[in-house]
Amino acid sequence: MTTPSTSPTRPSAPNPPSSQGHSHSHSHSHSHAHDLQRRRDRTAERARFHHLSRTLQTRLQYARLKVEHGWVRPLSPPLPRNHFSMRHAHPLGRQNKR
Repeated sequence: MTTPSTSPTRPSAPNPPSSQGHSHSHSHSHSHAHDLQRRRDRTAERARFHHLSRTLQTRLQYARLKVEHGWVRPLSPPLPRNHFSMRHAHPLGRQNKR
């Protein structure tokens, strides 16, 4: 029967702070700060988008109200009824193919 040898154990010395451990915590804090900044940027972008969206909706509602109540004057004379069909016609009329 063998018995394990018993040798006195030495208390291990704490690892000295290394530059690698320090850079890891630095990169972690940098990453966290970067994430916070990205979140702030996205929030600000969403706020700008929401403001623009509400502004355009309000302007469109007001324009519809003006048209419905006849509060607008035409800025130009009305287009002829066949304006759109004329627009797609060839500028020189029909040309014969030779």
